[in-house]
Amino acid sequence: MRAFILVGGLGTRLRALGITQPKAMVDIGGRPFLEYLVRYLARHNLREIVFCIGYGAEEIRSWFDDGSRWGVKILYSAEKSPLGTGGALKQAESFAVEENLVCNGDSFLELELPDFANFHRKRRALASIAAINVHSMGDYGNIQTGRGGRINAFAEKSAGGRGLINGGVYLLQREVWETIPGGGPLSLEREIFPRLAEGGRCYAFKTAGYFLDIGTPERLDRARAELPSVMQRILP
Repeated sequence: MRAFILVGGLGTRLRALGITQPKAMVDIGGRPFLEYLVRYLARHNLREIVFCIGYGAEEIRSWFDDGSRWGVKILYSAEKSPLGTGGALKQAESFAVEENLVCNGDSFLELELPDFANFHRKRRALASIAAINVHSMGDYGNIQTGRGGRINAFAEKSAGGRGLINGGVYLLQREVWETIPGGGPLSLEREIFPRLAEGGRCYAFKTAGYFLDIGTPERLDRARAELPSVMQRILP
């Protein structure tokens, strides 16, 4: 299994704080947010990680280099213009292996990877999404599931209320890359996953693990207050 981290985003909602660096490189407890993700993947013995980079690529390369400092091998797929999550992943197609873990670079989800992988394999899924129930969906879209976790539909962002949301961690078979058109910006969440769900091979793995994202100033404050201590608990 190989891991991919999508770290090409601009982080425009954090500009109000004067943050102009890549969102994944924002300081949390003395280290970039992205470093926590790398350390967490290494903890699960994922030793080859592909960074899908765009904005601020040189800052990311300068900090992480080849990844040996964390006991991993980091590979890079660089976009020349913004391609969205789907387009960035398509550009990194040459790095894909039979089974791939894909993570958003601006969120963290505590997850038992062996359980996630077993769920994915038993269902012979093309794509599995780690999903969590939250008290208020707010900015998040809702995932609607049927028997065995098969995803029936994705709803757009709502006004709120409790529901199941995308946790930003995916297991994708190599075949998924073949379904992604090349040549321009695309969204995994809005364009690729709904198409896979229509074919009946996209599933939601429900987990109750710790979750946060750093997409807004308020959520970044929460990450700075909580994430270092959370990582002390779950990392050796």
